[in-house]
Amino acid sequence: MKALCDLLAGVRGYVNFIVWNAVADLPFAAPPRDRIVALVRRVKAGGILATIRDSSGPDADAACGQLRLRARQAGANAG
Repeated sequence: MKALCDLLAGVRGYVNFIVWNAVADLPFAAPPRDRIVALVRRVKAGGILATIRDSSGPDADAACGQLRLRARQAGANAG
């Protein structure tokens, strides 16, 4: 996190952390909420504005990564 804070020192803006949304057939998962909150606190302690973006997509499998994978699979099945 120090490298991120050093990189953004003096920059007007903020870091918007986007939590990973599970996508079928991919081996990734979101970290626990307390770990995400701890990460954001570390960035804020480094003087950087930061937020966690809450997503309404996971319940409907409609987050960006989920939609992209579904579109790719539909395209592969169409050909």
